[in-house]
Amino acid sequence: CVSVLPADETAAELEGQPLAACNALDCGGQVVGTLGVDFAVLVTVWAPRGTPTSVVVTLIGADDATAGDAPVVAGDLAGAAREALQAAWQRWRSARMGRLEVRSEPSGAAVSVDARPVGETPLSHETPAGQHVVRLELEGHAPEERTLEVVTGQVHEVDVTLAPAEVSTPAGGTYTEPHWANWLVGGGLIAGGIVALISPLHTAAREGECTESPRPGFCRTEIRFGAASGVLTGVGVAALIGGVVFFIAQPIQMTTVVTPDSAELRVRGTF
Repeated sequence: CVSVLPADETAAELEGQPLAACNALDCGGQVVGTLGVDFAVLVTVWAPRGTPTSVVVTLIGADDATAGDAPVVAGDLAGAAREALQAAWQRWRSARMGRLEVRSEPSGAAVSVDARPVGETPLSHETPAGQHVVRLELEGHAPEERTLEVVTGQVHEVDVTLAPAEVSTPAGGTYTEPHWANWLVGGGLIAGGIVALISPLHTAAREGECTESPRPGFCRTEIRFGAASGVLTGVGVAALIGGVVFFIAQPIQMTTVVTPDSAELRVRGTF
């Protein structure tokens, strides 16, 4: 918890105490402890020629102090003070942080530190000192975790090679799908039906045509659509229908029965 107290409240808190007149770094830690806050801020405005040129903010904790400074632009003292305070805070924070350099093979893995997402590899990330759990996850790969002790001011390199995820085998079950033989049988029937229909269709087209004429006006032999042509027509049509049925209904099924110890393949027709 960081508390911010206005100047008049601070003076009231310190009234009657030996620290009441303290405005320097040497007693800043005592002021923080007396007020019960995490930090006190000492602001120094530099104005060598009567015009403020820069602001220095000192962030005073219970046992240390960190300074930040910023130039005054267009007389904006408040803006300069905010920038200086931000710089002091960043320096104070960095002094207590360690840095993680996380890389993975392949790259692009999602990284989380203590279950909090922080980005993707390759990644540079600041984290407070102490023990942390770094987890890397990438689709199609097994996740990896590393537990490490982060030391203030040190860089900790984490290099991880992600292994492909194992494909699990079903514990058991029955799986049915059409067999490729449906296309083979269906295609064969259609091809056979077309061949069977060629002759009767040719005969039907030439029916009544004279094939033997010994003299003009007399025909000894004519082409007739007889029983043989009828049989071939029936066979051809049946073959075409059968081929279409195999393509659409796919009556030949392939069933795989998987058990924990074995796998059995069965092919059967569902006519």
